[in-house]
Amino acid sequence: MNHIHVTLCTLFDYFGVLNVRNTVIKEIENSDFFYPSNFLELVQYIIFPNSFVCGIKDENKLVAFSSVTVTHGVYEIEDTAVLPNYRGVGMQKEMWNYIITYIPEDSLLICTIHPLNKHSLSNALSLGFKIVKRENMYNSERYVLEYRKPSK
Repeated sequence: MNHIHVTLCTLFDYFGVLNVRNTVIKEIENSDFFYPSNFLELVQYIIFPNSFVCGIKDENKLVAFSSVTVTHGVYEIEDTAVLPNYRGVGMQKEMWNYIITYIPEDSLLICTIHPLNKHSLSNALSLGFKIVKRENMYNSERYVLEYRKPSK
């Protein structure tokens, strides 16, 4: 894969999103790193107006996705998953950068990351996210991070 190209997912990508999700659940070394959305939530993220899913394809196969919901004007990254064979080439960071570009100016974007997930934490911090607190959620400890998109 020479160039990483992020696009918005449509309902036609749903089974690709499920495949990436299910593969990551089976293959992940530390299950506390990924708390996946359920099947219905993923459909809602794709089709409802207060959410979206972006993804990366290799040829026509979805290999990574990140889902976002919007509640009271706050954007939240819900899931990010990259197939094991595609990790380490910047896909998570590229999708999160796409999300930052996609959201309106002065918007607040939040995400949660397990403290031991050094790769995801490094990606978020390099994009300008700030750790605002640490709390128990999704059956484990999580950092809550925020990114405020500046106005131009």
